[in-house]
Amino acid sequence: MDDDIAMKCLSFDGNQNYEISNLGNIQSLSMWVNIPEGVQGSLLEVRSTSLYVNSTNGISSTWQKIYINGQQVNGPINWRAIPKNRWVFLHLEANNPFSHTVYLMSNSSGSHRLRGRIASVSFHKNPLSPTAIDRDYQDKIGLFRPSYTIKIVPGPRYWQPNDPVVLMTGEVAKPTRNRDDERLRTDGLLQCKLLTQSIDLQSLSDNTLNIFVQFLNEFGNKPTEKIGFRQWKNQPWNPFLLEWQVQLKGLNHKIESETYNQSTNYPPDIIKKNYQLPVDGLEITPTAASASNLADYPDLYTGASFLSSSASMLLKDNLIDYLTKYLLPDYYQDKNISPDDQTEDYLVKNFTSVKGWYDKKNPTASDPFSTALRAYQQLQSLNGCLAQSLGGFSDALLTYSRTIQLDVNDNLLAATGPAKEFLKNVQNTLELSSRLVPDSLLRSPLTGFDFSPIRVGGLKITDLRLVDTFGQVNVVLDANNRREIVPSQPLTLPPTLTNVLSSHPIYLPPRLAQPARLNFRWLSATRPQGTRSRQQDQEMNDTLATKPICGWVLPNNLDNSLTIYDDEGNALVMIDRTARLRSVPGRDYTERQIKDIIAGTNPYLKQMVQYLRDQGPAFMSDFLTTVNAALETIDPEGFAQNKAISLLVSRPLALVRSRVNLDIQGIPAVSQNRISFSEDIFGNKLRTTDAFEQVKFPIRIGEYQQFNDSLVGYWIESANGTSYAGDIFYAPQSCYVPHEKIKTLFDDEKDPTPDTPLNLEQTLEENTAQTLVMLIDPRGQVNATCGILPAKSISIPPEQYLPALQAIEVTFLAAPLLSDLNPINDLDQIKLSLPEVPNYEWSWLGKDGDIWSNRPLVPFDSQSVYSSPQKIYDGWLKLTRKTETNE
Repeated sequence: MDDDIAMKCLSFDGNQNYEISNLGNIQSLSMWVNIPEGVQGSLLEVRSTSLYVNSTNGISSTWQKIYINGQQVNGPINWRAIPKNRWVFLHLEANNPFSHTVYLMSNSSGSHRLRGRIASVSFHKNPLSPTAIDRDYQDKIGLFRPSYTIKIVPGPRYWQPNDPVVLMTGEVAKPTRNRDDERLRTDGLLQCKLLTQSIDLQSLSDNTLNIFVQFLNEFGNKPTEKIGFRQWKNQPWNPFLLEWQVQLKGLNHKIESETYNQSTNYPPDIIKKNYQLPVDGLEITPTAASASNLADYPDLYTGASFLSSSASMLLKDNLIDYLTKYLLPDYYQDKNISPDDQTEDYLVKNFTSVKGWYDKKNPTASDPFSTALRAYQQLQSLNGCLAQSLGGFSDALLTYSRTIQLDVNDNLLAATGPAKEFLKNVQNTLELSSRLVPDSLLRSPLTGFDFSPIRVGGLKITDLRLVDTFGQVNVVLDANNRREIVPSQPLTLPPTLTNVLSSHPIYLPPRLAQPARLNFRWLSATRPQGTRSRQQDQEMNDTLATKPICGWVLPNNLDNSLTIYDDEGNALVMIDRTARLRSVPGRDYTERQIKDIIAGTNPYLKQMVQYLRDQGPAFMSDFLTTVNAALETIDPEGFAQNKAISLLVSRPLALVRSRVNLDIQGIPAVSQNRISFSEDIFGNKLRTTDAFEQVKFPIRIGEYQQFNDSLVGYWIESANGTSYAGDIFYAPQSCYVPHEKIKTLFDDEKDPTPDTPLNLEQTLEENTAQTLVMLIDPRGQVNATCGILPAKSISIPPEQYLPALQAIEVTFLAAPLLSDLNPINDLDQIKLSLPEVPNYEWSWLGKDGDIWSNRPLVPFDSQSVYSSPQKIYDGWLKLTRKTETNE
């Protein structure tokens, strides 16, 4: 029948039951149930077994595992533990497979029928893993919870470069009226004076004006605040607007032609040829080649912005807070200043004494306290200080300005007709453009500027004009009035550009003028391969079913091998030093069985195993060297919080996938200048973007010798997802290895400096994201840096990898071992003392002929003598988690 939530289900009124027969070797079952409160009866019973779920005895303890709504519970549990009056997901796993008839909503005799509803009943011949159970629950939960609503949440933010800031000091930046100087009261209140003389406000006698004049003269001549009293000897000067004009000399991307046609498209490798992202740098730095590839003529930009006098005040406040917090306590103690005198404004009132006290300590020039004291003293002596960014500079590079524009409309048009239809088309087009280009309706084209979507090069301020509240203009800087401009340290020209950009001394490192972001995301490990063209990879979220871990790799340095585990920590196979696949200790798989194991595992783990097998012994040896060298430089901050068996004895590596790309907000910006607009109308099929979205920018994955960066190495997935690009393994944390398919930061064995960057090349185009297959220590984080945007770090939540770490069983080859030949229960006793590991136990894994045996170890007696027969054993030490028992 129909159900508002389950859509289709079976409904029982207490007089029916459902019988399922001809089942064979069933290990587990799952179902959705909705049981009313207070009803009695049997939900489930398997004939001729003790497997049942009913209101009398609850869920029988003979079920090996019980899950309610995807969460495992310890049995037995009573009937009340099953939620009532709503849909509930129930998963039950039997101790042994059964092939008997299953009765639903009744017992086998039909005497205890149950009223309620059931849906999505499934039977499984194999036990399901917790991940598979959670996936089964999550796959159907949307059908049973239609109350979910779509909610808009903030996404990763886009970044746009700050406009350059100009700081001006001196008389030109000093307003005529400074209210801070006029107010003498520390409480910020106005000084008031009481008028004691009597004035008849109705008749207003002849001496009324004289009384006010006398009173105001007395009040104005006293040394109090002068907010209401000001003598104008000259026209007042209160600047509020900054008009600016600058020149930008960037990289040359204009190609002249004899046919009068010129291309302004950026070459895709223009950044690669002129800039580099160092192995340990946060910024893209110019190379020697960049000096010869600058534009012949600079581009001109103009704009205006409102001034602010808050720069010096904010800096003063920050300096006061710093010195009050870190320097004054020592001063108070040294000078025995009582707590009552330690006021908030103590430093302001006693600055000279504090600075003189600290100067006697003879601080160095780089001493932070001395620097802060000198900075505060200099701010006090500044004769006017104004600062403001060159507002609209980044917008001008994109050939538009921000302004308020009216909606397009014409109220005089007839209700119908071609003109009205044209108006609607224009309105619809503007509505669509506002969705594709954020704030497009608040932009006005600047037709006279050059289009420079990549902000880079040298800046020269050619004109600065201050405008005050009365419309007066003061030319601070122009061709006839040059002043010294001191660039801040981050904007100082690098040595490679000092000579060629001496006329444009303000350095602007490469930035995207359009808002952009660096995306770096984990990908779910559950998506099957082969559907890349039809379905996009799913990103990891809080759901366990979307965890990014495809499997685990555990290096064994004793025999130079790798043990491969699935995503839940179950051992699959080993890869020995010759790159051959072998059985794990305790198993004797045939070659066919090993192939079947690999074929049935996660497709991305299978791809890595096949890759390592196909590369051969030489690659395997260098690969193990690379992994071990990288692990020596990784020490995540979460080590103490993530204790597991494998961490005590080895370093397991998670195989994960991620996606990285550069993304701009909206569609690529287009040129609005006259030349481009004309070409777009009469010749171009697409709007002019100068192909800046096709420029390749570097992205560095991992940080060399940063302990919390857990990246061991990575492969770049091919476009079809079936192989690794070039079969190359990139290891930015490792040492030099000679194999051509392993790339590190070192050129050769004698190279002592890691100066060979391993950078991806990424454009801004859509659908160009690169997928990385990485080996990482899951306890740390992985960093991505591109040099033009803020760096990005991602990590895996502990709940998505800790269960697998705890489940990993580790074996160590221990041979030869000499011990007594004293069989007990047909098994020899192995005497060996090992350190105790809480919640874990040691055992001996040995093989006698074709038979494997796993036996506990007997403590070694240090006082014993070799009086009994001895035997040499070959085998493995095995450390496993103790089995929990319910008492």
